[in-house]
Amino acid sequence: MIKWISEMASPRQDSVDDPRKKLGDTDDSLMIDLVVSEVEHQVTEFETSEERRKSQASTGRPDYSWLVTDPNLRPKKWLTTDERSKLEEACERMKADEWSRLMTMWKGRTKDVESRQQIFDIFMGCVQEILASRPRQQSVGDALRRYLRSESSMNSVEDSPRFTNPIGSTRSLADIHFRDFSDIV
Repeated sequence: MIKWISEMASPRQDSVDDPRKKLGDTDDSLMIDLVVSEVEHQVTEFETSEERRKSQASTGRPDYSWLVTDPNLRPKKWLTTDERSKLEEACERMKADEWSRLMTMWKGRTKDVESRQQIFDIFMGCVQEILASRPRQQSVGDALRRYLRSESSMNSVEDSPRFTNPIGSTRSLADIHFRDFSDIV
């Protein structure tokens, strides 16, 4: 029994691998937190400027609306959990080299916003625009179409040695064979 206790409490015990994420894996989560805090800061600035604008409009007469208004109906300066989760979900689809382009595009478009929701809509639109601008990976069908149109390609497709078309460069799928199908796929 004492041996078991000494083994459990021994300072010389080998360290166990920590199953949590390594520091290199948290780069995206740190960037996501920074982007979410930047959006939250933009929302806070917008709500503060709206309050300031409303208070300047009502100067000269007392404003007791805060006494009558339900606190839940007042504009919220912070992000709700739903807004935060939507932002995090959108940010998780971004790659490391796209962050600066996203932030530059988003900040450029949010200079003159008219509502809190517009800040989120612009951000989601920027994310969708960047995702749509990613180059699409070439499929086997694309390679075949390019070959059939006689465009140069690096694919492993060549003319069949038993058939040569004397008319010209019109090709059909029956006129080609594959050197090695596994090279294409």
